[in-house]
Amino acid sequence: MILGDVYQKGVETITSGNYFDIQPAEDHEIVIHNICSDGACELYIYDGTNELLLDILEEAGSWSAQYFHCTNGKRIRVKNNGVADIKIYADGVYTKVA
Repeated sequence: MILGDVYQKGVETITSGNYFDIQPAEDHEIVIHNICSDGACELYIYDGTNELLLDILEEAGSWSAQYFHCTNGKRIRVKNNGVADIKIYADGVYTKVA
């Protein structure tokens, strides 16, 4: 991959109470533009120890046209806060590659 290539974290099924972590490889950085979910979920910034709640989706939806900067140590994560499994997807671009 090269700088500016598309970053995609493909559709994953996330069980209730679990997370979809958007974390690039070591020495890579990404900017996430879109996160889509087919169910209720919460959006967090996470540094491996502390998390900060950014937003909540009460039903299926997305965070579109965003600029979430992620490194291997500081990432975005989405928590399934519903009772059923949900599917989540994310995409963006690489802004630094090793």
